[in-house]
Amino acid sequence: MLTRRIVTQALAGIGLAAAAGRAASAAAGTQPIAKTGAGAVRGTFDHGVLAFRGVPYGAPTGGAARFMPPEPRAPWRGIREASTYGSSCPQVPLGMSPFAAKRPPDAPPAEARPSGPSPMQAALASLFPRSSADDRQGEDCLVLNVWTRALDGAKRPVMVWLHGGGFAVGSGSHGTYNGARLAAGDEVVVVTINHRLNVFGYLYLGDIAGERFAQSGNVGMLDVVAALRWVRDNIGAFGGDPHNVTIFGESGGAGKVSVVCAMPAAKRLFHKAIMQSGPCLKIQDKSRGTAIARQLLDDLGLSARRIGELQTMDAAALAAAANLAEVKVVPRVLGFGPMGMVPVVDGKVLYHDPFDSEAAPESSGIPFMVGSTKDEATLFAGPLPEWGNFTEAEVLERLKPIAGTRAAEALALYKRLHPADSPSYLLVDLVTDYWMRQSATRVAELKSRQHAAPAFVYVLEWELNPLLRTPHGTDVPLVFDNVLSSPAVAAAVDAQGLADQMSAAWIAFARTGNPSTAALPRWPAYESGTRAVMLFNTTSRVVDDFDKPAREFWERA
Repeated sequence: MLTRRIVTQALAGIGLAAAAGRAASAAAGTQPIAKTGAGAVRGTFDHGVLAFRGVPYGAPTGGAARFMPPEPRAPWRGIREASTYGSSCPQVPLGMSPFAAKRPPDAPPAEARPSGPSPMQAALASLFPRSSADDRQGEDCLVLNVWTRALDGAKRPVMVWLHGGGFAVGSGSHGTYNGARLAAGDEVVVVTINHRLNVFGYLYLGDIAGERFAQSGNVGMLDVVAALRWVRDNIGAFGGDPHNVTIFGESGGAGKVSVVCAMPAAKRLFHKAIMQSGPCLKIQDKSRGTAIARQLLDDLGLSARRIGELQTMDAAALAAAANLAEVKVVPRVLGFGPMGMVPVVDGKVLYHDPFDSEAAPESSGIPFMVGSTKDEATLFAGPLPEWGNFTEAEVLERLKPIAGTRAAEALALYKRLHPADSPSYLLVDLVTDYWMRQSATRVAELKSRQHAAPAFVYVLEWELNPLLRTPHGTDVPLVFDNVLSSPAVAAAVDAQGLADQMSAAWIAFARTGNPSTAALPRWPAYESGTRAVMLFNTTSRVVDDFDKPAREFWERA
């Protein structure tokens, strides 16, 4: 049977042959050149497709522009080189798990511990190795990257990726997000973006500093809107269709997608949305945003009248101070919602939570795809020092912030649902369902009640290995068809088969609003009567009301 994989491999072969000729042409100075509204950019060739990296979509955000809405990039003369990635927003690394206790600098020496990582920590480190592109940081970070087959009028569907890392860290330039293999089949144009994060994107100063800073708590999301406007105005020059744009993202990227779905400023800039492992049902209100800002000012010894000094402070020092301040207001509890600095319901940019009691009406006509991996919380619980030795009593303590007085009932239920799991994996099961899977289900439930556009739900149940199972982020190299970017994924049985299935489904959804392909069983839209879920595995299948007892428990919690 002629499959997409066979066709893609054939095209890739043609592309490789063409690449040799292109390399010779490149030596003569004939790299691809595209024209944008701000000026021409010169790209490179990447595995048989055209790549344009570090293309500006907005002005630098430092100095007086810090905490302000994005401004357009000033036009440039001549041809701007677009062969290397641009800067990522300044950020403070959160470590292997943001929920692992950090020792203060003045703490007394800890008891001797093993010098090397645990087996679980070593395995998790192989899931997403660092990329050299992650090291370049600065406030000139409103840049994006484009992969396309040709600079023509083909009007290919456009897929705009919003990267993970919560709203705090990460970069659209990470190697796993390379869009060459998705674009190689002449099917889509892939765009990844960088934007403001953490204190630079989400420090709400409106109630402290007045109208001038009224939008400061959402400028990171306004950056995303600015990037979508750039796509609308320029992607036609890269062979893309500005009237068929899909936004997609995983983890914090899924949170950003869900917030974009509630932004009036983003209406008509995108036409489909995919949320992988982490849509935001609620964000934060102005009171919590203000509390974080006041804590930061107190820590820095600044009064409200000296707030302008935040705009002249060294970026790295400000990021570090904000990271310490936010956890004093919003402790990082495993499974309990997003971190402190996130978008704000400010009455200026955002008027309501994305998916609290109803689905965002701003995106009622937009088809959704939303899902999770089977064992999301392995990534967050696995690095904890107690991993592998958790007792049931310790699991109960970890559950109290999310299950309250029903923690014991929750643990008893999950012991029945997963009788072979140790307390450590029971913690993973519980936190995965509460934090990730039920938020995906909630989005689909609310979306189905609008009766305006479909939602398609999936769970990736295929396992990497018995230790890791299917942690948070496993789907990313599969969706991008970049199996080799993750040693943990590349070493798993039939990883390429899963990548073939998932990347094809994502492309089908981007093209038509329906993820069904010939390689998958019929995939119905999610409805409250059936609650159809696609379970991706070596042999994928559709089930109704996946993990019904867990769903019903958390709906009552």
